[in-house]
Amino acid sequence: MLSLWLVMTIGWCFALTYVGDDSVPIHWIIGMIAGASTFEHMISTIRYLAMNSENTDPIGLFILAALAQVIVATAGRLIILATALGYHIRESSIDIYLDKIALMGFFYVISLGLETLVVNFLAHDYQLQHSTIIMSSAPRLVCDLILLMWILMAFRRTIAALIRAKEGNKTLVVTQLFVLYIGSIFIIVCLKVAALAY
Repeated sequence: MLSLWLVMTIGWCFALTYVGDDSVPIHWIIGMIAGASTFEHMISTIRYLAMNSENTDPIGLFILAALAQVIVATAGRLIILATALGYHIRESSIDIYLDKIALMGFFYVISLGLETLVVNFLAHDYQLQHSTIIMSSAPRLVCDLILLMWILMAFRRTIAALIRAKEGNKTLVVTQLFVLYIGSIFIIVCLKVAALAY
C-alpha cells in the first residue's frame, strides 16, 4: 500500500508540474493529501515493524500515524464537499460556507481522533468492552452522516445551477463526479456490511 501511495503522489506532482499555471488551489490540496497519505502509510509500516520486532506499540509512532490518519480523512471529506459546492466549477470562492466548513472539520477531527484513540490504542491495551468501542465511534458516524447529506444536497444544487446556466461540459463532469461519489459510498457500505457479517 505504501508503494501505491508513493507512486500516486509522485504521479500527481508530475501532473501538477505539467499543468503549470492552469492548476487551481484544489489540485495542490489534493497533492498535499496524497503526500500526507504516503506519510501515514510510511509511519504505519514502521510502527508495525517495530511492534513485530519489539512486541510493543511505540507511542510516538502511534501518535504520528493517528494524526496523519485524522488529517487525511478530514481533508479528503472537506475537499469532496468543496467540489460538491462548486468550488472552481461554478464558484471561484466559497467564503459564505467557510465558517460552516471549518466547524464541520473541527468536529470531524475531534470525533475521528477519539475513535482512533479508543479503537487503535486503548481497546488493545485495556481490553475495553465492545459497547465502549461502539460508543466511541458514534460521534464520527454522526459527522459522516451530516457530511454525506450536505455533499449530496450540494451536488444537487451545483448540477441544477449548471443546467440553468447551460454549462453542458461542466454539467457532465459534475454529474459524473456525483455518480462516482454515490457509487463509492455504496461500495463502502457493502464492504462494511460484509465485514460485520463475517
